[in-house]
Amino acid sequence: MKNKTIELILNEFVSGCRNREEALIRVFERVRDIPYGTIGSRDPVKVYRMNRGTCSGKHFLLKELYLALGVEVKDMICFHRYAELPRNIDYPPELENLLDGHSGIPDYHNFIKVYVNNRWVTLDATFDKPLENYFVVNEWDGESDTELSVRPIRIWEVEDPLEFKVKKIKQLPPRIQRVRELFLEKFSEWLEVLRKLK
Repeated sequence: MKNKTIELILNEFVSGCRNREEALIRVFERVRDIPYGTIGSRDPVKVYRMNRGTCSGKHFLLKELYLALGVEVKDMICFHRYAELPRNIDYPPELENLLDGHSGIPDYHNFIKVYVNNRWVTLDATFDKPLENYFVVNEWDGESDTELSVRPIRIWEVEDPLEFKVKKIKQLPPRIQRVRELFLEKFSEWLEVLRKLK
């Protein structure tokens, strides 16, 4: 059932593409432009249907679509802190208060690598186009590495990204786990405000 749904999503996304390279880029752009936001699920089909997802759900969807296109994919995870994103973010006071005194909100960020043109290429489709004035929003040319949307402290290639991420989050202190959840919820709400400012 899931594979059939992925095939239908893929067909929708690549409709009108003239070749494989164009299809690869189109899939990246369509997943990238699913608005970033927490939906309480990382399931790729739910991310598509609800048109919303975090780095996990969006990259799980991107992975499934690329596998359906016959592209080799590696799951990657990096440790980072929301207080140290690549761009200097002016967080609103509510989010600043959560970052302060909570280790900068540590988290584990999903992205993927795909094998194209005889090499592994880093892809990060986390933030959607309306957020480009605030966050790293990647364009992809079908062959080059994209920039990571976070500042990685440590990077892993993983077999089961969901299991790995859940395990790592559970290793955070309980207080940090609770604040992280609250931060992601408030962060998602704030992104909605930013999209309307564009």
